[in-house]
Amino acid sequence: MPRHSRLLPHRIDSQRHRRRIARPAPVAGGVAVLLVFAAACSSSGPSTNGAGSTAASGISGSTAARDSGFAAAAKQALQDATQGLVFSPTDTPSGPGDLQPYGSWRGPTSAPPPRKNALVEIIPCTMEAPACATTAESTAAAAKALGWRSDIITSGAVNPEQAAQAFNVALSRKPQAIVAIAVDAVLAPQQIAAAEKAGIVTVEDAGDPQPSEQVAYNAYVSYRQPLEWALDGYAIIANSNGTANILAVDITDNTELHEAYNEFKSVIAQCSGCKLTTISMTISQLSDPTETQQLVGAALAANPDADYFQMTASEGLPPAIAAIREAGKQDKLTVLLEDADPAGLNAITQGEANYDPGFSLGWLAYAGVDQVVRGLAKAPFLTTAQIGLGLHMFSTGTTPASGNADDYSGYQDYAAHYEKIWGISGT
Repeated sequence: MPRHSRLLPHRIDSQRHRRRIARPAPVAGGVAVLLVFAAACSSSGPSTNGAGSTAASGISGSTAARDSGFAAAAKQALQDATQGLVFSPTDTPSGPGDLQPYGSWRGPTSAPPPRKNALVEIIPCTMEAPACATTAESTAAAAKALGWRSDIITSGAVNPEQAAQAFNVALSRKPQAIVAIAVDAVLAPQQIAAAEKAGIVTVEDAGDPQPSEQVAYNAYVSYRQPLEWALDGYAIIANSNGTANILAVDITDNTELHEAYNEFKSVIAQCSGCKLTTISMTISQLSDPTETQQLVGAALAANPDADYFQMTASEGLPPAIAAIREAGKQDKLTVLLEDADPAGLNAITQGEANYDPGFSLGWLAYAGVDQVVRGLAKAPFLTTAQIGLGLHMFSTGTTPASGNADDYSGYQDYAAHYEKIWGISGT
């Protein structure tokens, strides 16, 4: 959850505050300028990885054989992901072979006895974001299954002032645990430190510890965004048989989105017959539909042979689609997204996008409550590999008509698995 596009309205606001209080923006001076690196626009040439086709670039036989093997492995990963779930123990796989069919349950198979009569305070970034609200409500449902009480603090926590207020309310209720949903620790470091001092277990869902954070949550449940981008990269290589000409949006002043883009870039770099042109945007540019349309349009004009378009967040998809139509490329571009939110999934059902990887928010919520169970028992927290979230590549034919990723029928029965290890099956 931008971390991802499913919660981008939150990220747009909180990222401004993060830049001000934690670190300078990677784009010098926060200049709101799109950098499209294309030969037609700059003597420095495009920002690309790889060359053109095998014949044009004189690729050796051994390189061609390697690329053929890599494309075959990418095709297998894409097939597995579109037909069911895939799993990787890391968010940054070294190759498509690291993505395996999910198979049987890969999450935890045991847990310490849950504490009785716990109170959990739930702080979503904002209830106005459907994904954040869904995760909050699913967290409350998991707490209820354990016989715990919970409160959802609905006032929002998208900036330091709101986050501090929400945490202060939570702390005043003297809970045993606080679960924050896409609320970075940098937004409320004093309150998180106070919770730790009071012995309150803190967990962030849809989060990972950030290098700049001097205070961190006790535990995290990763949103797996770099893995989603890696899967998109493998999908492009598989679809194009290793000859893709790609335009991709990089949000340079959002750490999570930028790091996910870098994972995508590293995947495409392994395809010698692929070309990647980077459209560098700030998050404020992405939040401006007019500017997004203009900037994507400029990139399409500078790269008329592009046949793949990777969009960082579905909030920017409508103006990007408008630019694609204006350029007459709606039937010539394969469009990929990430996070499988309603906007992206509806774009697939409407024929405006082709691929959108994602997972169940309910599963994410149960995993977060499981971290609370372990923290209250003073047991070790689980890593991303041990949590075992599976990923599905939504495409035509597997995308729920509702636009809700949780309606996909191929997920594991995570609730049953967690309730079994918590010792509450059948309750």
